[in-house]
Amino acid sequence: DVAVRPPFGKHPRLAIYGLLEARLQRADLMILGGLNEGVWPGGDPFDPWIPPAIRRRLGLPETERAIGLAAHDFTAAAAAPHVLLTRARRDASAPTVASRVWLRLLAFAGDHAEWETGLPVLAAALDARETEAPAERPRPSPPAAERPKQISVTQVDRLLIDPYSFYAEKMLRLRPLDPLDADLSAAERGTIVHAVIETLVGAGTLHDPAAREAAIDDAIAAHADQPLVAALWRPRIVRMLDWVAELMAARTAEGWGAVRSEVSGEFVFSGVTLKGKADIVQAGPEGLLVADFKTGAVPRQARLADGLASQLGLLAWLAEEGALDGPASRVVEVAYWKLSGGREAGKETTSARHYKAVWSDLPAFVDVCRAAFREAVGEYLAGSRPFEAKVKPEYAVHLQDYDHLARLAEWWGRK
Repeated sequence: DVAVRPPFGKHPRLAIYGLLEARLQRADLMILGGLNEGVWPGGDPFDPWIPPAIRRRLGLPETERAIGLAAHDFTAAAAAPHVLLTRARRDASAPTVASRVWLRLLAFAGDHAEWETGLPVLAAALDARETEAPAERPRPSPPAAERPKQISVTQVDRLLIDPYSFYAEKMLRLRPLDPLDADLSAAERGTIVHAVIETLVGAGTLHDPAAREAAIDDAIAAHADQPLVAALWRPRIVRMLDWVAELMAARTAEGWGAVRSEVSGEFVFSGVTLKGKADIVQAGPEGLLVADFKTGAVPRQARLADGLASQLGLLAWLAEEGALDGPASRVVEVAYWKLSGGREAGKETTSARHYKAVWSDLPAFVDVCRAAFREAVGEYLAGSRPFEAKVKPEYAVHLQDYDHLARLAEWWGRK
């Protein structure tokens, strides 16, 4: 018995030969490809050891013999009944030069040469595909019963600015993966600063050097594998603490009372729970101060006026409703405490002195923020409006984690 096996890995009607193989084969149609100078024939052979004159004296074949063999191979293959001669006008980097064989044939054919114009069309058809319409702006619209019924004061703006990113995180529960071996970012620094101040203010040891060192050590212990945290961030955190201590001392001298940090609260509206945490709450002679630490940029006045930086306003609302871990109290001042630890260790942006166009009437500002929350609830969380991507793109520059999921590049800018 003789085992007969099919030639796996080979096309039944197509064979690709080298020059030596092609001498021994015949086919219904021969395609002679690569007729570019340097390919067929190859580049001029060069012998770095024996010059041409010495080769001749030694009786060795000349290097040009390889070019003659390539021409012979061409002649043998081109004598087939049906032949296609092809070349690439351009390679990966630059235009190509036609082979001397190609040019010689054109010279002999003269005006009788006829070009095959259908082949480029057939070649393009091999790569053609059906027209694919680009993706549309995503507009998922889950049933009202499946929409989140809890939101934090820091998420209200995001829901109104880029509802799709809120949907992807809160409903699809997708989170960006942290890069491998990434350096600590400003977000981690903010977490460390918040933890240190919460510990010291809560214990009343903000002015105690030993307590400061212990609190900083505890906060950065989780990042012991990155020594730059201790080397570079510790001095900045110390300067931040000095600035906060001086500011609190100045406020105490003005008649402000006890300070509480990381004060949590929640409030239910139309079946949706609003949760919040104030970094600083301080009682004064006429009411409360609600302050928020910022290790990054402070929101601009225009965004505050549009109700799209509503965190402080919503925290003030919770305090006035008695939902901020204490009795209902009037809020007379809101402030951002920007902590950098640099040459300017900190800066206070307060409704008492800044952003007069927005904060001069603090109750009106709280009303704007409350209206933004009610819009978020009525339209999205308890309503039926789709979670469309980039509803307010002018404020969505910093919200980019889910742009690839929304296929932003396919529909952004299209009418």
